[in-house]
Amino acid sequence: MELKKQFVVLAQTRYKTSEYIRHHEREFKNNKYCDYFRLNWNDLTDTDALVAKRDICWSEGRSLLYKHVKKQYRYYIFIDDDIIFKKNPNNEFEKNNSNTKSVAEIINLILEKYKPLMGCFRGIESNGVLNEWHARHMNLQSPATPIMGYDLNTNIFHYSVADLMFPVFHHGSGRSMWYAMYLVYKMYPKKQMIFKDVFTLNPRHEENPDHDLEHFNDCQQVTNLFIKNLKNDADKQEFLSWNHQYMIQINTILSNDLSISTDNVIVSLQDLSKYYNISCPAYINRVASIS
Repeated sequence: MELKKQFVVLAQTRYKTSEYIRHHEREFKNNKYCDYFRLNWNDLTDTDALVAKRDICWSEGRSLLYKHVKKQYRYYIFIDDDIIFKKNPNNEFEKNNSNTKSVAEIINLILEKYKPLMGCFRGIESNGVLNEWHARHMNLQSPATPIMGYDLNTNIFHYSVADLMFPVFHHGSGRSMWYAMYLVYKMYPKKQMIFKDVFTLNPRHEENPDHDLEHFNDCQQVTNLFIKNLKNDADKQEFLSWNHQYMIQINTILSNDLSISTDNVIVSLQDLSKYYNISCPAYINRVASIS
């Protein structure tokens, strides 16, 4: 596989244009580090969208984006459509360098240096609190810190992980991709990271209008469906504990004791099979869109 650029940013939205879309296009569209594409789940006349499709749930949107985007990137960064990216003014790449770098260049440098399998960026809440719920009690002194689980509004995937985790196993919105975080945490806990040299702000909070779709699974259903095919009973109980948000926070704090790894790791189906039943119908028959 020829990897032409370091990363691509993928978003789904109901709008043809918005202040957020314009922000993403300025930061990420057609530069030497990355590309930017979006899915429109409301307006089928949106010719600028990579995909336009109605009556899909949130996880189908992400699955369709991955299905249709070219497989020429090392990293796939999925975001909610209202995510704003900002540089940490004290980022490690500009401290001793007078050259001003763009957000895209800093993300490129982060990915090159730390080589995560999955991860996220440090989030700023709308009230100005510097850490989102998953990292509120973390000691984020290092530019890169191990993390177990985090909000789905921004999700970094190494191509070898994305190829195993998409399409989404059980479609829904809330918690529907926690399985990917959990499996990477089990396989390579030092390779799932939160980065503090880029901040993300998630200013608009809207309920996903997908709950009435016949094939939609609520957050408890996606949890229960996933654990059926975990191989180890202890892992099933551990993942069930994630139903309580504070358990993710506690376990994430404990993951601070790990040191990160900057090794170049390629995840294989054999790695996944140690923890998850890859022969089950839920994995073999997964599809990007049910509708």
